[in-house]
Amino acid sequence: SGPNVPMPSTFQLPISCNLMGRQFNVAKCKNLESKTLPLWLVAESADPLGEPVYGIMKVGDDLRQDQLTLQMFGIMDKLWLASGLDLKMSAYRVIETGMECGMIEVVPNAQTNAQIQKQYGGVTAAFSDKPLSDWLQKNNPNEHDLAAAVRDFASSCAGYCVATYVLGIGDRHNDNIMITKSGHLFHIDFGRFLGNSEKFAGVSRDRAPFVFTPEFAYVMGGPGSPAYQRFVQLACTAYNIIRRHAALFTSLLAMMLQTGIPELRSEDDIRYLTDAFSLELTEEEAAKKFESLISKSLETTATQLNFAIHIWANPEK
Repeated sequence: SGPNVPMPSTFQLPISCNLMGRQFNVAKCKNLESKTLPLWLVAESADPLGEPVYGIMKVGDDLRQDQLTLQMFGIMDKLWLASGLDLKMSAYRVIETGMECGMIEVVPNAQTNAQIQKQYGGVTAAFSDKPLSDWLQKNNPNEHDLAAAVRDFASSCAGYCVATYVLGIGDRHNDNIMITKSGHLFHIDFGRFLGNSEKFAGVSRDRAPFVFTPEFAYVMGGPGSPAYQRFVQLACTAYNIIRRHAALFTSLLAMMLQTGIPELRSEDDIRYLTDAFSLELTEEEAAKKFESLISKSLETTATQLNFAIHIWANPEK
């Protein structure tokens, strides 16, 4: 279509057949601060009583890797649910619409960890335990709602700790970790996986096994609290459930080797996955291993330093 072709009276966003818009609110559309400058889109709903329709258009990234990662997360969630474990995984959709371009679903009522920290002091807040806890309390003033938010936060945090560790998700900073007002934590932007990470001067920026900071632990009441102990138990149980299905994940990724996904091109790329499963361990040994990984992540101060640097480098985001 050319510049003189009018917009249709209604249109459908490719991420979901349920998202129908009628015109874009140009004043609210904007470029997001990222390497590829994604476009934040806001459209008026085709339903006169409907809420605005949101989406993110991204050009310059191979979104097939994001799609594949989210599909793996979805399989993990189904395996956990089948075992009676609800880890409150917040699924969102990504669809590639062409070569290195596509659309990403926007999760409502969610903010990045960086946005929350900026509200409570910016760079210094990255080293504080309290910003996320204070933000959840602000959005859940009722004691019952706050307790539910903390419980869902611990559950979702356990799920994503396991999922991001097993798939080796890299380039983790506070702008690609999001939390909803109801306490659900989830990760976004999966340009690095299977142990591939961003490096600065030859040193990996992802120093911890996965992102689990003192700020996250503080929401649960800190190490030793009942909520924290429940989080550890959930994570260890979730890890063992996934280990029982290691062959499924390695087989699915092996089937994708010829697709040209940037970080899935050879059997060496899958080796990270097989190593992460530690199949030589018993389930009891594997649970102890994952508990030690939680402790290591909690004690890795480089994660908070990365968060502070990211806020300093993106003050207006």
